[in-house]
Amino acid sequence: MVDNYVDDEQISETPPYSGQVSEFLKAGRVNVTVISKAKAPPEQNHFKVMLELTGAEIGKDRLGVDIVTVLDVNSMAKKDKKLDKMKSAMKFMIKKLSPIDRLSVVTFSTLSTKRKSPLLAMADQSKSRIENLVNDLEVEVESTEITVADGVTAGLRTALQVLNDRVHTTRRVAAIMLVMCNCDLKSDIRNVVQVPDINVPVYTFGLGRIFDEKVLYHITNKSPGGIFSVADVKDTPLSSSLSLAFSQCLAGLLTVVVQDLKLTITSVNSKIEKVSAGNYIQYANNDVGSLTVSFGNLYREEKRNVMVELLLPAVDTQAVTEVLKIYYSYNAGEYFFQEEKPLITTITRMETLNEEEPEKVTIEDARLRTITTIVEATDAADFGKFDEAQDKIVEAQNMLEDVVDQPEQSIEMLKYELYELIKLMQSQDIYTSLGRAFALAVQTSHDRQRFATRGAATRNLRTFATSFMDNYLFFFW
Repeated sequence: MVDNYVDDEQISETPPYSGQVSEFLKAGRVNVTVISKAKAPPEQNHFKVMLELTGAEIGKDRLGVDIVTVLDVNSMAKKDKKLDKMKSAMKFMIKKLSPIDRLSVVTFSTLSTKRKSPLLAMADQSKSRIENLVNDLEVEVESTEITVADGVTAGLRTALQVLNDRVHTTRRVAAIMLVMCNCDLKSDIRNVVQVPDINVPVYTFGLGRIFDEKVLYHITNKSPGGIFSVADVKDTPLSSSLSLAFSQCLAGLLTVVVQDLKLTITSVNSKIEKVSAGNYIQYANNDVGSLTVSFGNLYREEKRNVMVELLLPAVDTQAVTEVLKIYYSYNAGEYFFQEEKPLITTITRMETLNEEEPEKVTIEDARLRTITTIVEATDAADFGKFDEAQDKIVEAQNMLEDVVDQPEQSIEMLKYELYELIKLMQSQDIYTSLGRAFALAVQTSHDRQRFATRGAATRNLRTFATSFMDNYLFFFW
């Protein structure tokens, strides 16, 4: 590896927006909604407030994307024509990128790691150059001196260096897309998760049935906003399922509306007991009773639900009381926006109550409980306790039957996930080849509240998908 890369190509195309960015576009890129009951009893009690952050529609204004793809070219890539499927997925992405976007290709194996190209702007000439490079990719004979985990680590380090050494970074979204299609049962997960300072989202893709899904899952967890997706070896009628997985990832990256989104909540006349926001980083400031969640990038139409559990102290008289102050900030290209006036949540403390939780709070609470159960079932299956794992899934299925009276989309998606999981936790063979990867894709999707492909179930299982992702799905069915 060279000491640094400072050869990223400068963008010469005008981004798809014109004129100055208005104050409205700076301030209106995220909508925040507060959902809770309006009343609480005067005695000490527990109270839930749900915050819903949504990426706004901002028209043609979008950021350029810098993507580094990290491709597994170990000899196992020959099996089931996996290398051909990677090439097909790459060609799809090359076709969809615009001149304001840039792409670099890195390959890894147990033999070597190579940066095949610098970050090139995707004008016609560079598109042809990258496509020819992809066509020429070949598998490499395995070496016994380097493990697959070491190969992944080296590929990831190279990709990070490509992005960290960029000269041109204004109005750009950076991401790494890493594909693994090999299996090394002796690989040491720590070799991967100890990669320092992963400061960009890493989207990982397991291709086929013989890859180390735990390695890929841990990489995404260490990155800000990345997700782990599963791509079947079996093709869809029109194209490779890896192309489908790439399309869904790309549909998100091309619609990033804000970067470095942060939400800060401060307790007022209350105590914050717990904040559920997936595995995004949380910072607490106990001196002022506040907590900040760092979400990274947010796509158009994407939602981030934050469940805040409060302890309300006892009061002597009926009164309207403030319980939370809510601030948020983000970057919009080169612009920084911070909400100066907080959103304030108030409730009425009174004796007579006959108020149920809002339906959205009930549904989110059910989602959180379901994911906790899925994690417990996955842990049981990892130890070969498949009866226990299935019992937990059935328990979650029964709980969901009583959440809402009428069919509701997110609840139906949870039911479908559980339906698939119970089939994939029947035996060791099924779980090892398909079940564990599916379960981890479910977990990373819910932890990040971001869509992840789930192999054959992707068409029907659209949890957290945006309309732009759904439009891209049209190309494959």
